Amino acid sequence: MIAPPTVTYPLDPETFEVLTQALEQHAAHREQQIHEPLLAPTAQERMRLFHEVACTDQLRCTVEDARSAGQVSLPLDPVTFEVLSTALSSYHDDQRQEAAEATPRRADLHDGGRARGAAALADRLHLQALEAAYFPLRPST
Repeated sequence: MIAPPTVTYPLDPETFEVLTQALEQHAAHREQQIHEPLLAPTAQERMRLFHEVACTDQLRCTVEDARSAGQVSLPLDPVTFEVLSTALSSYHDDQRQEAAEATPRRADLHDGGRARGAAALADRLHLQALEAAYFPLRPST
């Protein structure tokens, strides 16, 4: 059996924060979907959502456990890739929205800068995962 491709992230404070927050938000969103009466998920959908929450929590714990090592390598099997990709994409969108709302509210171009930076970093991390998953034999730059 061939091992899945792997993505390795340095765990500087900003990257650690973006990864853990993206995964926490993703798990919270999926948990909310499980219990949302308006969505009324079927038993099969609930099981899929529970599984996704468990995978997301496991991935977040892996990142947290690797913090002291300064980097984390994540195997991009289909489930992990889907969770990581969705979490980073959603986090990017949320941060972009936060930045867009912050700037006009305060009439200062620097407001929303943290959110813009987090969105840009989430976008780069997502791109790294995509490249590792779809071009695993390509030398890293």
